[in-house]
Amino acid sequence: MADGAERQRTRALTDFEIVSGHDRFAVQVREATGGLEVSIDGRVHRVELLRWVEPTHFALAIDGASRPVEIVRAGDELRVRLGYEQYRLQVTPRISIPRRGTAGRSSSADVRIVAPMPGLIVAVQAGPGSRVEQGAVVVIMEAMKMQMEIRAPRSGHISVILVKPGEEVAKGQILATLKTQ
Repeated sequence: MADGAERQRTRALTDFEIVSGHDRFAVQVREATGGLEVSIDGRVHRVELLRWVEPTHFALAIDGASRPVEIVRAGDELRVRLGYEQYRLQVTPRISIPRRGTAGRSSSADVRIVAPMPGLIVAVQAGPGSRVEQGAVVVIMEAMKMQMEIRAPRSGHISVILVKPGEEVAKGQILATLKTQ
């Protein structure tokens, strides 16, 4: 019964696919009382990530055991150092929307549109499913008292918008994904 009550106190955040070398992992992240509940290929862990030295050093507690971790974004990948171990990870949101007649075909690719710096989302100009041309404004954000337009790097259809006006975002946070042809 306590397990069911604990599950009721969790709130879904998002699902990811993480690639490290040749390994792929399905990861689900849920907000839970006192931290996060992270499921990696079905194995559930209680996780808490505490800022230590901004912006890259943290204390990572997994199932109660804490260790220092360094997380650095390098282009499209995250470089994570746990003690003497270092990992290069590709992290993408898992958004599967099955469509009729497209099984087995992969003529398009997902492009992540990310925040270039920390800031506040002012407006979202495109919605899921909308067609955008290269250079079209997708999101407007404010950083350092200046507004900037975050534009589509390629033409395509917006798969998902992951932010809303009034939301604060971190540098490198995924704002939207774009399906290109």
